[in-house]
Parts: sequence; structure tokens; C-alpha cells
Amino acid sequence: MMRDEKEIRQANKLVKLTQAEYRQIAHHTMNLYQVEMNGLQQKSQLVENRLLKQYQPLQSKKLKIIINHENVLQRIRLATDMSTKVGVLNFADPIEPGGEFRQGRDGQEQAICRNTFLYPELMQFRRKYYYYNQCHFNQGLYSQKMIVSEQVKVLHDESEKSYLKPARFVDFISISAPNLKLAVKESQQFETKRLQQDLQQRVIQLLRQFKVLRDEYLILGAFGCGQAGNDPEMVAQIFKTELTSPEFVNAFKEVYFSILDEHQKEIFASIFNQHRKIILNEA
Repeated sequence: MMRDEKEIRQANKLVKLTQAEYRQIAHHTMNLYQVEMNGLQQKSQLVENRLLKQYQPLQSKKLKIIINHENVLQRIRLATDMSTKVGVLNFADPIEPGGEFRQGRDGQEQAICRNTFLYPELMQFRRKYYYYNQCHFNQGLYSQKMIVSEQVKVLHDESEKSYLKPARFVDFISISAPNLKLAVKESQQFETKRLQQDLQQRVIQLLRQFKVLRDEYLILGAFGCGQAGNDPEMVAQIFKTELTSPEFVNAFKEVYFSILDEHQKEIFASIFNQHRKIILNEA
């Protein structure tokens, strides 16, 4: 058994923390940021306009896709052992910076914000991103804007209690997925084709941005398939279509899908397994 597989299975046995413990970790992280903020190199920008297609691939090797049942923090720890540029997709709450992680809520974005210095970067765009989305519900689609944060410090491993030594620094792209559950709740209706086109545009844009950043290893996931209620089969198919397109198939060395939901993970593995031009590993 490979070292990664062993560590993934061990991490899956981690005891889930309480809401109070989550709040405590978040509080400690924000206090630590106040101490270190002046010495950090991280920076962020809001990307509001669509990026154009880039014709020149950055790599030449066959794309390797790895689909794992794992915590995103664990993959950050393992991937950044490679001493290379890593890009992570943050499933952004379109309304609340960090998705109320300071109140003890849990999810992919909340875990990231509790254990990294990403939250202060998100807070820079309270008006231009979060308030804008509050004013532009767009039938639950919200905007396709992205917050691009470079070289953000990651403090903890997947236990959320052990410090990474040395600390890791990764790029984050924070973008929201269409909130299908909220749209249905608000009696909003739109065609499947429109939803698919919107998701596809978001995936294309975030992949182009990772390419601009020259990130070699990407950590993605079942984007919008949890609380937002999007179909994992549709999302997986969109990622497969774009990652195997001429624009992206040679752009990255390895792409990880870190998915905690076992059913969603199996769907992604099944979809990607249908393509011959990629190397697919799963654990």
C-alpha cells in the first residue's frame, strides 16, 4: 500500500471536533494572524472579468488525476511536500466571508479558514464580492467573480491541532457554486442547460486562473455538491471535459479531487475513468 493511501485511511479515522472546538481553533488562528500579518507575503485580487483562452500549455506530460476520500487539509500537507506550486479551490460562500466559520460551522471552506490565513484575504472584498452577491441573487447563481489569493499560509494539518512544520504556502481561488437548494427554496426555476453552462464557465475561469498563477498541482473537489445541492455527476463531467480539453490537458502535473463524501467520490471516479487520455488513481 502506498504511503498516501495509508495516511488517507488514518486521517479518515480522525475524531470529529465539536462546534466549540472549531470556534476555539478559529479564534486562535485569527489571533496568530494579528501577530504575523506584517511579515506575510500573501496577497489577493478580485477577478471580475472573464479570462481569455490561453493556447500555450505549461507542461508536456500526461495529466494525472487523483481522486481521494480525504480532507482538503491533508492533501495540502501531502502535496506541498513536493516543494512546488500548489493551487487550492475554495468553495466560497457567496454572502458570508468564510461561511461563518468563526461561529463553529464546518465544511470545506470553514476548515480552510480555520486553519489558514485565508479569511483576512477574503475580508478585503466585503463590498465588491460579498455585498455585491447579496444584491445580485441572480436566481441562486450569484456572480462568477473570483477572489485569487497567492501564497497564503497554512497552519495546521488535517487534525486541526498539529502545526505543519514547516508551514505551507499555497494559492487559493475562492469562487461560489450556484446554490441550487436555495434557488428551489426561493421558488426559482431555471433549465438544466443554463445551470450546466454556468458551472462550466466557472470551471473554465478557475482553471485559467490557476494556469496564470503557474500552479503545477491543483487540489479541487466536488464543487457545489454539498450544501449547494448540485449534481455530482454533472460537476464531475464538466471538470473531466475541461481538464481533458486541449487548453488544459497539459497545463498541470497533477490534479487532486479531495472528496469527503464517499458516494460523490465514487461518482467522480466513475466519470473520469471513462477517459483514456489521463492517468487515474483513486484511494
